[in-house]
Amino acid sequence: MKKRADGRYERVVTVDGKRKTFYGETIKEVNRKIFLYKEESNKGVLFKTVAQEWKARHMDSLSYGSQRAYTKPFSRIVERFGDRYINSITYKDVTQFFSSLGLSFKSTSTHKTVLNQIFNYAIVEKSMDISNPCDRIKIDGHLPKSSREVATKEQERAILETTKDELLIAPIIFYTGLRCGEVLALTFGDVDYVNKTINVNKAVTHHGNTPVISKPKTPNAVRTVPLLVQLEALIGTGDPTHYIVSGEKPLTKSALDKRWKKWEKDHNVKIDRHSIRHTYATKLYEAGVGIKSAQALLGHADVQTTLNIYTHLNQEHVTEAAEKLGEIFK
Repeated sequence: MKKRADGRYERVVTVDGKRKTFYGETIKEVNRKIFLYKEESNKGVLFKTVAQEWKARHMDSLSYGSQRAYTKPFSRIVERFGDRYINSITYKDVTQFFSSLGLSFKSTSTHKTVLNQIFNYAIVEKSMDISNPCDRIKIDGHLPKSSREVATKEQERAILETTKDELLIAPIIFYTGLRCGEVLALTFGDVDYVNKTINVNKAVTHHGNTPVISKPKTPNAVRTVPLLVQLEALIGTGDPTHYIVSGEKPLTKSALDKRWKKWEKDHNVKIDRHSIRHTYATKLYEAGVGIKSAQALLGHADVQTTLNIYTHLNQEHVTEAAEKLGEIFK
C-alpha cells in the first residue's frame, strides 16, 4: 500500500492471474474495494473451471500410480460440484459428499486429497479469496479399512524355501520390507556388499504391460535398508546394471503375474505381496524397532501410517495376552 502525490492510497493485487490497481481516500476504503472485487470475481468462477485448470497444470507431474488413483475421484468431484461457484461450496457440502460415497477409508481419503489440492490451487496459485472446506474435515475413522494379513507359518516356509533359481520377489520383500515395484527395480549395483546395505532409489511402475523405471513413491521411499545375511546368500552377486529378479530388463506386468503364479503353485501357497511387506513390519514391531526407525525402513511418507500398523499390532498382542490370561484363570 502506498500513498500517491494526490493524497489517495494505491494498492496493486493479482486476482485470477491478472494485476489490478485499487485507489481510495483511506486504506480502509482501498481494502474494502479489493474485498468486494475478489468476492464478485470468486462468485463468477465455476468449480469445474478451476478443477480443469488444476488437472491441466498438475496431473501430468504426478506419478503414474497417483494419476490412476486420482482419475475416478476427480471425475466424481467434478460431477458433484462442477456447476457450482467455487466459493459457494461449504464444509457441510463436502462432508455430505464424502458421506454419500459409501467407499472405504482409503478411497474416501483419496477423494479428499484431490479436492484439497484443487482448492489449494485456487487459493495459492490463482489468489482467490476463498476458504478451503477440506481444512477442517477428518475422514470418518469408522469407515471400512482394508486389512492386510501377515504371512502364515506355511507361507513363511514357502518364502524361506525359495531358491536362487526361482522368482526372488517374495524373499526380498520378506527380508527388506520393500514394495514390489521397488524390488523389481533393484539392481546388483544398488547392493553395498561391504557395508551390508541396499540403496532403494527407484521403482518399476507398469503402464499397461510396459515396465517403466520411475522415482520411488515418495521422497521418504528413497532410503537405505539392511542387507541381511540370509538375503545376501540368496541373491549372490551379478552385473551392477542387471536387475536382481529379472536380469537385463525389468519384468513386464504379464511376466510378473505369470512368474508369481508359478512361484505360488510350486510352493502350494497363495499370498498377497503386500501381506509379505506387512509381515516385515510385524517383525520390526516384535524386534522392538521404534516408530521412527520403522517409518524410515518401510519408506512411509507419514509416520501416522507406521503408527497405525504398530497400534493395530499392539492391540492384537493385548488381545492374545488376554486370551491366554483367561485360559489360566479357567
